[in-house]
Amino acid sequence: MSVKKVPRAAFFLEVSPAQRAREDLTHKLQLHLARRFGNVEFRIPFVQRVLFKRSMLLVHVDGKGIVVALARHGIPREVPEHRREWDLAIDPFDPFVPMERMLKMEGEYATELLLVSEHIHSLLIMLPGIRSLRWFFKGWDANIPGVRGPAELPWNLKVPSATET
Repeated sequence: MSVKKVPRAAFFLEVSPAQRAREDLTHKLQLHLARRFGNVEFRIPFVQRVLFKRSMLLVHVDGKGIVVALARHGIPREVPEHRREWDLAIDPFDPFVPMERMLKMEGEYATELLLVSEHIHSLLIMLPGIRSLRWFFKGWDANIPGVRGPAELPWNLKVPSATET
């Protein structure tokens, strides 16, 4: 697996009030992931938080960094609240490896990406208000619907599932 094949989740979240939804969901993700992986850093650069409305968590799995980023699509003035979709990106993170080299690394993060994705999935399916949850890889053909869970993605590797660890 190339790191270009990194998992994504998309879903709708029906909550009220919607203003704190990103912060509340990020906090729940942080607590849920910390129970399994230990310390989860809340990384939210000012530009990401204010301009792009994106939350970022840094998870360490077996010495490898995984960034979980949560954002919402659509501008509130242009898209009705109930039609704004949430996007969850799960990416490898190594501040000491240049991006061009990271893109060439094969299989080095597959197990960790799947493990984090499955733990996130276990939380999302339990939260009230989440609907139309689907998983796909970055660059997925938009004409192909996503799958119900990260274990159904075509990882092309034999990796253990979260329930086996």
